Amino acid sequence: MGAWSTTRMNENGPLLRLKGCGRIPPQNNWKFPHHVHQSFHEMILVVHGQIETQIAGQVLRGRKGDVLWYPMQTPHAERSVGREAMETLFVSFEVDDDAARSESSPLIAFDRNGRIEQQLRWIFDMVPGDGKEEKQVLDYLMHTAFFEFQRLTRNPQPSDLLLRIKRFVRAHISESLTLDDLAREVSISRFYFSRVFRKQTGMTPMNYLRRLRVEAAETLILRTPLALKTIAAQVGFADEYHFSRVFRRETGHPPSALRRRTKTDV
Repeated sequence: MGAWSTTRMNENGPLLRLKGCGRIPPQNNWKFPHHVHQSFHEMILVVHGQIETQIAGQVLRGRKGDVLWYPMQTPHAERSVGREAMETLFVSFEVDDDAARSESSPLIAFDRNGRIEQQLRWIFDMVPGDGKEEKQVLDYLMHTAFFEFQRLTRNPQPSDLLLRIKRFVRAHISESLTLDDLAREVSISRFYFSRVFRKQTGMTPMNYLRRLRVEAAETLILRTPLALKTIAAQVGFADEYHFSRVFRRETGHPPSALRRRTKTDV
């Protein structure tokens, strides 16, 4: 498995060549068993929902905005996961042999600025690209998309991990979440995840999870007439007692005090 120096060009254009593109329309219970692309590489953009991929001894979990790369001759299996219907865009491409390098490369990145999505949608608008000039433009777009993928994997931002965890927790706030669930979401081991997360945020992942639950509860208390017992369940607490105890520890006052203040303000 290797990466390519996609900044390289030859006199005829980019060394990457678009082979094809497609779309998996929104659906649940989608899966594709283990298979191998013998002569091309593939890039997947998650538009909605979640995809789980088994590849190279890893289990990758991609959500909206994530981009996965399946190197040529690397067996992999895919399936949709979660409640939301999964939708993806995918492109396949070839690369000149002399562009190959031996360094390993991460297989997933977060398209934080939406640049890869922009390139892929541009490709979809132009395909089939009749004519030499249009075909060359398509190759340049593919070249640019993969260059951005490499740039993202070489220079990950601390905010990326936090953003993905926040997005995951908000989508599953009512569920019982574990450290393993959070680490699986960003496709790294629980031990490495805990160490990196604490270094970046100054708190443990589970403390951060509790803070997000309390913030969600505060919003519901202020904006809805729901009973505290109902709110506790909606933000992932086992019961109202546990909810009140955690809420007081995080905010310095019980949730009932916030509810009384809201009624007084009204």
